[in-house]
Amino acid sequence: MTALLASLIAFSGVLGIYLATRFARAGLPHAVFFDGGRSIPSWALMFALGGLMLTGTGFSEQLDLAGRYGLQASHAGIGLVVAALVGILLGKRLWLAARIAGFSSPGDALGTYYGSVTMRLVMLGMVMLFGLPFAADLLSDAGRIVAGVSDGGISRAVAVWALAFFLFLPAVIGGWRPVAFLIAIESAVFAVILLAVTLFGETVSGSPGFLAKGIATAPGILHDALPGVVQYSAGIGKDVVPGGFFTALGVLSRSLSLAGVVTSPVVLYLVMTARAGKGLSFGMTWLSAGLAAGILVLALPFLAARTLSDPVAHAHQLAALDTAFAAGFVFALVLSAQIAVLAFTGGGALLFTRELVLPYMLPGMTEAGNRFAGRIAIAIAFLAVAFLAAFAPLPSAILASLALPLSIQLFPALLGLAFVRWISRSAVIIGLILGGLFVFFTEPPGLVLFEGLFLDLPWGRWPLTIHSALWGLVLNLSA
Repeated sequence: MTALLASLIAFSGVLGIYLATRFARAGLPHAVFFDGGRSIPSWALMFALGGLMLTGTGFSEQLDLAGRYGLQASHAGIGLVVAALVGILLGKRLWLAARIAGFSSPGDALGTYYGSVTMRLVMLGMVMLFGLPFAADLLSDAGRIVAGVSDGGISRAVAVWALAFFLFLPAVIGGWRPVAFLIAIESAVFAVILLAVTLFGETVSGSPGFLAKGIATAPGILHDALPGVVQYSAGIGKDVVPGGFFTALGVLSRSLSLAGVVTSPVVLYLVMTARAGKGLSFGMTWLSAGLAAGILVLALPFLAARTLSDPVAHAHQLAALDTAFAAGFVFALVLSAQIAVLAFTGGGALLFTRELVLPYMLPGMTEAGNRFAGRIAIAIAFLAVAFLAAFAPLPSAILASLALPLSIQLFPALLGLAFVRWISRSAVIIGLILGGLFVFFTEPPGLVLFEGLFLDLPWGRWPLTIHSALWGLVLNLSA
């Protein structure tokens, strides 16, 4: 299985190099390196959005939660429907604003519209949060799975560096356009393999699956029901929530956090650089709210019932039946990380260069010089994310917990840009500060920092079984 898995990963790397080389030799202007000529085709936009909805929220984490909490956790996949609605609501207006006003990026759009340098800095901060610790956490998890299925033949650090190198090459050679194309292709492959492996496990495996025995959760966890509307709990880390965390409010608030992937700078940039067409509405409706949400809500329980939060053990079980399907299962998990890392790190480096380096640090450079600066930024970004994933997985995981709930705090600012003209700059900035602080102190970074330096807080993570995204958004909107 290890040899076949390595071959599949190498093939995905070769495909990326091929796409990047083709675009690099096409004789396109140097500026296309950063924005793909603002002509990403509709098919690429559709599949890329669907893939990022599914993988940008951490597919391995969704699988783990479903294995631990059962159907109450998989119901949070409905959040992709919320994410699709947010994407359709804001995406078309942002695309139109970019074409009319000439905005080059989400940070440029918000910074110019509100006349605020703070908004530009906030967007750059989100680019770095998604591109470094969030991507490193996903890459580290992929490396751990590869190391586990190889029985130590490939170490986690070696797997991390190899995966990062295969992702680095297409981004540094061709820029944004091959990155978007590769994300779209890998997203389609990921969905096909995942559904095929799930169907194979249910039809060929002789052991009882989800329909026969459900999901074997820990004692006291309701695997087939929501544990109420709300639980009066101080939060994770302070007490044990009876029945499980995913109450009705827990599912709702978790759904809002999943919508944070749509308001992330890279996904907004993908929408802004697409050509005119129905790719956004079709992709968000059928591939995000339809296929991606359907996989999390309907297919994920079947897979979770067999993996039981241990994908390595499930891969070995599949290997006893068919090596190809076992390698395909692991490859799908690796692809889920590759898609998100390529988007958030590769695309994030291009955004960082375009919004900060070129206009403020290296102004007046030629187009060829701009492209060279972008390549250096991509190299530094992938070097940093590989280092974090290989040698600092715990700090990366702690910081990664902030990415999605902080990203959804941008919703009021984007809503003001798209529709609600009376939302002022001061209201947006104050709302971001209040919402961001509440997210910070109901997630591990704030709890660890404050309790380590000062005193214990009376609450833990997600008090009252309400996700930090909703806590922050309530304060944000109230401002």
